[in-house]
Amino acid sequence: MAELIFYYGPMGCSKTANALMARHNALKNNQHVWLIKPAIDTRDNKMLANGIVKSIVRSRVGIEAEAQSIGVNEHIAPPHPTHLIICDEAQFLQPWQVDELNRYAKDFDIPVMCYGLRTDFKTNCFP
Repeated sequence: MAELIFYYGPMGCSKTANALMARHNALKNNQHVWLIKPAIDTRDNKMLANGIVKSIVRSRVGIEAEAQSIGVNEHIAPPHPTHLIICDEAQFLQPWQVDELNRYAKDFDIPVMCYGLRTDFKTNCFP
């Protein structure tokens, strides 16, 4: 049975780089990977000439990949087939969205890897 695993650490500790390396390794094994991030994280998005915004996950070391943004009220619905779900900046997800990710791991046997911060700057845990 698959699990939801939360990788956390302080800013600058290569969480995003590790997420992108996990994606790369899964893709090399011909797995379908769904890379997502909360829509509130817009810092690396790219505006195309036609006005469409591409959601990007980028590491400080320069590696990047296109991701799907998940809105604050949006349900988690991975495309079919999906062999692995990777979420960057997971601290910005709603608690019920984390529950949905956990359901995909438990009920549909899709491993979920979430990367993010555990606490804010005041050491208060994110929900």
